[in-house]
Amino acid sequence: AFAQADWATPSEKSNYRITPRYDETMAYIRRVAAAAPKQVKIEQFGMTAGGYPLYSVIVAKDGTLTPAAAHQVNRAVVLVQNGIHAGESDGIDASLALLRDMVITKKQAKLLDHAVLVIIPVYNVDGHERVSKYNRINQNGPEEMGFRTNAQNLNLNRDYMKADTPETRAWLRLWNEWNPDLFIDCHVTDGADYRCNITYHHEHHAGIDQAVLDWERDVFDVKVKNATAAAGNVISWYLEFIDNRDLTLGTRDFNGSPRFSTGYVPLRNRPGILIETHMIKDYRSRVIGTYDFLRAALTEVNNDPERL
Repeated sequence: AFAQADWATPSEKSNYRITPRYDETMAYIRRVAAAAPKQVKIEQFGMTAGGYPLYSVIVAKDGTLTPAAAHQVNRAVVLVQNGIHAGESDGIDASLALLRDMVITKKQAKLLDHAVLVIIPVYNVDGHERVSKYNRINQNGPEEMGFRTNAQNLNLNRDYMKADTPETRAWLRLWNEWNPDLFIDCHVTDGADYRCNITYHHEHHAGIDQAVLDWERDVFDVKVKNATAAAGNVISWYLEFIDNRDLTLGTRDFNGSPRFSTGYVPLRNRPGILIETHMIKDYRSRVIGTYDFLRAALTEVNNDPERL
């Protein structure tokens, strides 16, 4: 058995003061992969505009670490994306902890029973490495964080339809290779203050096939939401205000449209879930809230992969 402290993530070691740089993030993942080579595989799937390698991390049991192997044994494939807006780093640190708990401490080993997890640890590496204390001035931690756009100054989460960036073109190849069953994109909000430490969103109305929407509503709007709340979080559907200067006018709803990741994947007939933690909450509660939501989502996928 491994002592928990030996495998503390860089963020945990700092008591959630920091998020690791790209090299440190990948060093931790490589250490996990070396300790569990039959369960973890790191693959480069492209290069960023700024010249950094883009990695995916495949996590599975029984060595089902390729699309063909995963589909052959009928595992649900879940793609989790972190750091598309690089200063919004919560998913990066939550994913490192989840990776460890699935294959090292084994506390979450059951999450791989009927699923293969593909993690993009840091998607906008260019932005992630453009570190400053002042990139997201209203965000309550970590101490320093990355920048919103890539080296071309393009916003990767507006690029899914036009595919102007090498990152998006690499992502589309990765998507076609794996054809995931579920996509989750981890973000942090940009403004408003409210009680929740975590909010989420998915396409609805006419933005998605009705059967996929029915699954999302049952699984995420009920089961995952309740499980995340039961873990000690305050969770809500994503809140967008009609008028940021007059909150008495209330909130409004929206469909993301396909320039966004979670608006694009419904065009591929797949559920896409947006996580938006609350920027004014402390970093610990945001990272742990993201971990709890991801764990709850994977639990539900494993409970009934056939329905997904």
